[in-house]
Amino acid sequence: MAATRGKRRGSRRPPMKKREPAEVIWEPRTKLGKLVRSGQIKKMADALSTGLPIREPEIVDVLLPEIDDEVIDVNMVQRMTDSGRRVKFVISVAVGNNDGYVGFGQSKGKEVGSSIRKAIENAKLNIIGIRRGCGSWECGCKNQHTVPFAIKGKSGSVEITLKPAPRGIGLATGNVAKKILTLAGVQDCWAFTKGKTKTTVNYAKAVFNALEQNAEMRIMKDEISKIGILSGAIATKQDETKELNQPLPDDSKKPIEETKGEVEEPEKVDEKIEKPVEKKQEKTEAKEEKREIEKKPIEKSNEEEKVEDTRKGEEKAEESKDEIKEESSESEPATDNKIENNEKKSDGKTQTNEKEEA
Repeated sequence: MAATRGKRRGSRRPPMKKREPAEVIWEPRTKLGKLVRSGQIKKMADALSTGLPIREPEIVDVLLPEIDDEVIDVNMVQRMTDSGRRVKFVISVAVGNNDGYVGFGQSKGKEVGSSIRKAIENAKLNIIGIRRGCGSWECGCKNQHTVPFAIKGKSGSVEITLKPAPRGIGLATGNVAKKILTLAGVQDCWAFTKGKTKTTVNYAKAVFNALEQNAEMRIMKDEISKIGILSGAIATKQDETKELNQPLPDDSKKPIEETKGEVEEPEKVDEKIEKPVEKKQEKTEAKEEKREIEKKPIEKSNEEEKVEDTRKGEEKAEESKDEIKEESSESEPATDNKIENNEKKSDGKTQTNEKEEA
């Protein structure tokens, strides 16, 4: 028996190698998922502004790779049946990137691990972008460290009011609200609650409802500039402004140590010497062209003045001719009358002479 036992112990199979989880390739099924996969949408703000619902958690994984999750509550639920008690777990989870985006979700299952994963996916599907600013009258720094205005949220018997706080106060809230507000990226805030806040699920839902009111509330343009309100992630917007304001690279501003180590070839040096000469020639040619262009309109203007002078002279000559004609036309009837009178006088003299002779 001892020999057989030894053989049995020695004939055990080697331990199985742990299989690595196979990489799952995401195949989007929704319109928004296809836009994200194709690269047409690269930011979470653009995805939310489309108005299309987020039905796939992979969309959030692609657009917000640095997202964190926090388990808020694990509640055990029992149901009595004929065969006995059936136990299930209800999980409440909050997710966020600590910079303007937050989500809340719940799930129910027989196992804790699988239900937590499902709750995280549901929270990603309910993600929203919040507004931040400096709404406290005690601060006025215009940095995005608190909520821009007072907001209210409610769930069950729990009512919460979040008010803007000055810089340095921190999160003067309960532990449940702290977790959600830190995931949302709020650094300073005052909270006032009513109702039974020991029910952590209702407390968490009330905080998330208040943040939804923050995202949906309408604001005047003047208030946005006064308080310095920004919605969504601030880090990405600052990076964009830095890229826009970044000056062009200049070789003359290189440090001295780098320039000492660089040894240029003679051909490159000759090219550098020739380049400024060519630039000077181009500048002189451009100046000459400008002068020619400036001279041309002056010459044209002189010619136009000459033409106008000739036209004016012709007009004056025509006017003088018309005046002479009018004067001549007026003088002609007067001369005719004089001739008639002279003729009449001569006829009368002849008649008198004839009478005297008779």
